[in-house]
Amino acid sequence: MQDFFGLDYYGKNSIASRYGICDSCRKLTALNSYTTGQFFHFRQFPLIPLGKKHIVDECPHCGHRVITSNRSYQKHRTNDLAAMMEGFTSESDNPDTALNGLHTLMVYNEESWFMDVMNSYGRRFYSHMQLQLVIAQGLCRFGHYEEAETYCRKAIVLGAGPRAEELLALCQSLREKGDKQQMEVLCAQPEAMVRPYAFIIAVSACVCIALLATGISAMRNHTAWLVSGFSKPYLVEIDGSQYRMNPYGVKRITLRLGKHLLQTHGLPGHDAPVSFSYTTSLIKQKFRNYALVLNPDSLAVVTTETMYNGQTTNDYIFGETVNAMTGINHPFSSFPVWARSGHSPQTRLSHLTPKSHLEVVELLNAQGKTNDASAYVRRALIIEPASPETKDLLAIAIDGLPIKNTLAFLKRGRDTEPPLIEWHEFYQNFMDARQPDYDLQTEYALLCEAHPNTPEYFYLLARVARNHADAQILFGKSEQGQGSNGFGYNAIAYDLLCSGEFAAALPYSEKALEKSPDNPTFKSINTQIHLAMEDYAPLLQECRTAIADDPQNGRVAAKIVRYLTLLGEHQQASDFIATFQPPEAGESILWGDLFNAERFHAVGNATDYIDSLVASGSTDAELQHLLFDGNIEQAQPLLNQNENHPYTDHLILYCAARYHGFTDIADTQLAKAVAEIGTSSRTQRETAAFLLAETAPGIKPLLELRILPQEKAILCTALGFRFPEQRDALFALSRKFNFTPEYPQLLLKKWIRPPRNAQ
Repeated sequence: MQDFFGLDYYGKNSIASRYGICDSCRKLTALNSYTTGQFFHFRQFPLIPLGKKHIVDECPHCGHRVITSNRSYQKHRTNDLAAMMEGFTSESDNPDTALNGLHTLMVYNEESWFMDVMNSYGRRFYSHMQLQLVIAQGLCRFGHYEEAETYCRKAIVLGAGPRAEELLALCQSLREKGDKQQMEVLCAQPEAMVRPYAFIIAVSACVCIALLATGISAMRNHTAWLVSGFSKPYLVEIDGSQYRMNPYGVKRITLRLGKHLLQTHGLPGHDAPVSFSYTTSLIKQKFRNYALVLNPDSLAVVTTETMYNGQTTNDYIFGETVNAMTGINHPFSSFPVWARSGHSPQTRLSHLTPKSHLEVVELLNAQGKTNDASAYVRRALIIEPASPETKDLLAIAIDGLPIKNTLAFLKRGRDTEPPLIEWHEFYQNFMDARQPDYDLQTEYALLCEAHPNTPEYFYLLARVARNHADAQILFGKSEQGQGSNGFGYNAIAYDLLCSGEFAAALPYSEKALEKSPDNPTFKSINTQIHLAMEDYAPLLQECRTAIADDPQNGRVAAKIVRYLTLLGEHQQASDFIATFQPPEAGESILWGDLFNAERFHAVGNATDYIDSLVASGSTDAELQHLLFDGNIEQAQPLLNQNENHPYTDHLILYCAARYHGFTDIADTQLAKAVAEIGTSSRTQRETAAFLLAETAPGIKPLLELRILPQEKAILCTALGFRFPEQRDALFALSRKFNFTPEYPQLLLKKWIRPPRNAQ
């Protein structure tokens, strides 16, 4: 099999040809000497030059030749010719000098020089036999056969012997055979070095063309980065070219210098095109480490991380569609290894992939960028107005906005079709708090007239109806036909729950869950109703389903122990505690003691409940312990350590202080409770009015107050202490709503137990 790779010689120059007898095949032929190049080749295509060689007396018949390095050949030639000239200068009358010179010129094929020396020294030393013979050899070598014969005969006469006779016969033979055409055929012809270098030249030319094209393209097209901060895919169009953006994706693109037009498709609230210019030259980009980041949705959070001497600092860029940055060494790539030990700052870009919008808000707030967090939330709500986070995001979105701007923003969501329930509820609550005299009922009545087939508007009208009976009718109407996804049923269930009609509330709650089984608000109301009816089996089953999905959830496990105990399944509760495997890391709670606290609470054993709760290490155990033991003076500073408390915590301490006779502390806590309630809604204003009233409120207004049962039980207990003349009726109402099997149920039971004669 023929070798694909090998070594060979290409190109011929400095050619010298002569007739002579080959030392190998002994044929009389043209012997060629020349300079050539040695190459490493593939299938006869030269690839890599390995240097120049000099070929001496190559036979065209057998290929015999002497090969030497061209550098070595040229070095010896230069040295030999220099020595010859020095000899002619120093010993010009010595025939040996002429003999050596002629021999040197003959070896290096210097014909013209040889002829000059021959003419000078041949006649001068006409009687020198060796000199005459060398002249004959040179003339024969250079093709002057007739003259060579003359000098051969001179040498024979001078006693040269057989050597001269053989040379004479050779000259005669060559003269008789001397065919110029045959001589031209046998003599080597010059070969240019283009062929062996053709492949390298072609490859180099292609590389140069590619580099030139790349350079020209680089001068006209520059890298930019598209980033997405949206949780859904959408399309971006720039100057007619479309790019698909994946959720929280990063895409590298190229842009020409000049003006550009950016348009999004499938991105709500971003219909208007955005124009921008890209004019930074390539040289400035490279020297200033320029990076252009395009964020079409304006939601992406880009992190700039700078590393210097092993230390890193972070900053965040967000909110702008076009972000032009300098000093970016590694855009959207990791730091190279050398950057960690380098002495020059290295900066890279990375893209934050949040789990939720609230995570971004927490990050920005931690950086002290509260206003930026609000702006971010407004952009997020415009793009994605309906999400599980909407209710929490709306409160952040209007933080710090003037009322005029807030209303403009809220009405943007309010005017969306189909109606966004959470936006409307937030808008109604905002108007009730900031502009309580505004007629929301008329506004939503007009919306119902304009959209008679949209049941959600009847639900929203019912929320702001002044008459309670009319509200109930409207809530029911909102569920007719297609319905409002259970919001009307849930509102009826909530009203009935707040007014103590638990059995009547249950069917409406179940209907709401049938329409929206995953709605957390609906689930919470349904749980409250089952607790009020002491129907713990469905709640137990729900917790068992939850624990199957998360076997190490200690909070759900505590509820299972609670419901099993309330159902009287004490052995099952013990077995469950024995098999439960608490999480290895997380909350520093002794789960066994916490489970025991749940069991003692369920059976009404307050003393052992508190002891087990304290032993478990629960965060609120100390305050509960002080309240159960009546240590009011110690409980007050403990509660005041953290001002972020709901108003009910202050009411509980108020009740405890009144129960144990600490009037001053009670008055202080009542004032704090009223301050914490606020005035942002009608319900809050009514609750505060009950506590500040000079006379005891009636039972009916308390029943119609739309607050959760546990909150109502605490409020009625506080009102019972505040108005002793109506204590029995208020405590009786408190007992009706004090059914939630958790703190402060046992405390309230202790304070509101009925008189002995009533038991």
